Amino acid sequence: MRWPVLFAAAAVLTAAAACGGSIERPAASEAPSGSATAMAAATSVPATPDATATPRFVTQDGPLTFRVCSTVPWTRPPLAAMREVFADPRFGGPPRPAPELLSSYFAPVLRLDPATEAANAAALRLGGLDFATATPAGAACPDYAEAAQLLFDRLALIDAEPVAMRRDGGRVTVTVRSAPGTARDVVYPDPPLPHEGSRGRADTLFRSQELVVIDLAGRVIAEERVGRRVGYDANGTLRFAVTDLQREPALTFTVAGKPLEVVGYTVAGRFEPGTVRLLEANGRDVPFASAGSAPAGWDEVLRATLAPGTYTVTGINKEPARGGGVLVLPASTPLP
Repeated sequence: MRWPVLFAAAAVLTAAAACGGSIERPAASEAPSGSATAMAAATSVPATPDATATPRFVTQDGPLTFRVCSTVPWTRPPLAAMREVFADPRFGGPPRPAPELLSSYFAPVLRLDPATEAANAAALRLGGLDFATATPAGAACPDYAEAAQLLFDRLALIDAEPVAMRRDGGRVTVTVRSAPGTARDVVYPDPPLPHEGSRGRADTLFRSQELVVIDLAGRVIAEERVGRRVGYDANGTLRFAVTDLQREPALTFTVAGKPLEVVGYTVAGRFEPGTVRLLEANGRDVPFASAGSAPAGWDEVLRATLAPGTYTVTGINKEPARGGGVLVLPASTPLP
């Protein structure tokens, strides 16, 4: 079984991160014990779905069951190995993809849409996951045909193993332990739930607005909301932040530990000059420079060294119908 089958529903920038309130440290009752499947069995979602259940059932708060469908021995390919993928004109190349699409390469988690097989290859290829071969690690996940009758969500977790999941309102929080050199295909809830009526209405009620991935110490690894997402490394250092500034007009991210120089990129010529702003948490503008030395096809719209804190980027897209957004990276990040 190959990742293009497992992750065929991965869409580029399908969901993105938001800082929607504080992230609580996992409660003692949610601490990991045993395998992911053992943890899933201990949660409160019924083992057998009710055939008459409506989409309202899955909006209930509390622990979520999940299943690890496969585990992949995997290491992120070097930039040189991705040159052909990045040059694909479908992604904005050559010689490199649009800035917001490059974020899939850095992402520690990809949120998938099991019902949309056609929206697949871009995030997979840009993330380097089609270089790996999957090894079964449990019962198979539902396939796309079953997704027409069932409600479930799906994640690709990189260098991490899930130990607990919980839904609170519009947020799903996934607690993980470090598992370097692996990627996992995860489905939740397990078993999936039947639905009745409109597929679109059922999906709207079922899919959480926000996904947060935290480690065992409660540190945020990833945050995703439709239109924006943010990723951090194991030490809490920013890896990337991206928004399309179309469905989500602002991009919020956190600098932790020590000052960090960041750079913001957009598609060349996409934004009204002078409209990009960098704001502190209190709404005060942060002065920044733009060196204008971006790679071909990109614009550098901001460059600043930021003290620890929370920041927001906003801007006006001149061509909203064509999409495009802002990708913020540490200035030391190598680029294709």
